[in-house]
Amino acid sequence: MDKAPHHYETIFRILKAAWHYTHWPTLFMAALAFVIMYGLKRLAPRIPNVIVAVVITVVLSWALGFEHTSVADISAINSTEMNRAITSFNRTVNSIAGLSRKRSGLIKNLNNSGQTPDALKVLDTQYALERVNVQIQHFKDQAATYRKELRGLLFENVRQIGGSPKFYPAGTIPQKAEGDGRIWRIEVGNSPSCAPSFKNDRRR
Repeated sequence: MDKAPHHYETIFRILKAAWHYTHWPTLFMAALAFVIMYGLKRLAPRIPNVIVAVVITVVLSWALGFEHTSVADISAINSTEMNRAITSFNRTVNSIAGLSRKRSGLIKNLNNSGQTPDALKVLDTQYALERVNVQIQHFKDQAATYRKELRGLLFENVRQIGGSPKFYPAGTIPQKAEGDGRIWRIEVGNSPSCAPSFKNDRRR
């Protein structure tokens, strides 16, 4: 979750994202675990309620095929919008990394300037450092925009011959193709990626 200028805005973003990205089966599984622990504590306090809850939810998760994740190359995504957003996001994140290294060098030079004081050189270094900070913030804002765009895209998965996945924007799979009946969402972190990770969001 990207930070907002004010703390209350960050909290609002977290709550909004929690509602939008909540994986309801996970929430129900957590509620089931809580009911099991609370029930055993009241009815059979000698039984290790936490262990029982963990065992039951793990077995249920395995039996239901609970978690579905997939890593695919960009070429496996049939979406021009997605490919453009990933390319832009990667370029922006790489720019942040390069500028961060430059900032580290400027800070080091500024810290070492006390040994050979030169007022003009110090001012130049401070100006360069402030300029880099502004550039980093600019690219961070861009990365946040691309990250939000990517996280908002929904996909359907069609298995190709040989079992390789092919992701289409939700509602756009070819008529003769058969999807897996799930809606997928891309997982986006803070690092560039050429092989996006997909996670099952919900069944249709």
